Amino acid sequence: RWDKNLQLLLEFKKRNGHCRVQQRLENGLGNWVHTQRCLYNKGTLKQDRIQKLNNVEFEWKVQSQNNQAFWDINFQLLLEFKKKMVMFE
Repeated sequence: RWDKNLQLLLEFKKRNGHCRVQQRLENGLGNWVHTQRCLYNKGTLKQDRIQKLNNVEFEWKVQSQNNQAFWDINFQLLLEFKKKMVMFE
């Protein structure tokens, strides 16, 4: 299961150019990413998993440390949403 989520993260990164998955989005992937950060911060994430995430340039700290990047991501999500909604008009 963990490796499946890692693969989903790689697919997300390929589409978006980063691993900053919104917690409420991406069909549970955001929750998984959040959990990995929490486990890492508690010191309970297994070393091999830390290495795998480091290999894909996983960002261990986000949002509060880089508000501009967080804003940019949300703005891109808004543009994508608007584009999808235009299709339904």
